[in-house]
Amino acid sequence: MADRLDVLIIDRNDDDAFLAMRMLRRAGLDPHPVRVETPRQLGEALARSAWDLVLCDGLSPMLSLPDVVAAVHDALPRTPVVVLSSRWREVDEIGDRMGIAGVIAKEALDRLPSLVRRVLAGDVPRRATPLPRRPAAA
Repeated sequence: MADRLDVLIIDRNDDDAFLAMRMLRRAGLDPHPVRVETPRQLGEALARSAWDLVLCDGLSPMLSLPDVVAAVHDALPRTPVVVLSSRWREVDEIGDRMGIAGVIAKEALDRLPSLVRRVLAGDVPRRATPLPRRPAAA
């Protein structure tokens, strides 16, 4: 039996979250996902539970990627963040500065289980020091 994997998903699209979880299950992992879309939901989820992994849409309309990464690293410094994006090249270019564990193209979700296993085993270090969070508008 696979170990439980508590996964926080930041994505506006149920289908993307479903496909990512299906790929992890097919690979023998046991993901238990919670999906959030708003800054409030993210804050509540980070305060409520320790997560094994955070999967984040690189282009979420309500949460910027730098803000998500900063919030996760502030609340749970050891929790890896993996970005799922249809525009992965753009995300990958800035990802080195954000402290993410990896980027997977949504078109290549079959690669997700391999990356997740490597990240959880510590074989994929965070790529850099996280960017500071932008100050809130007054």
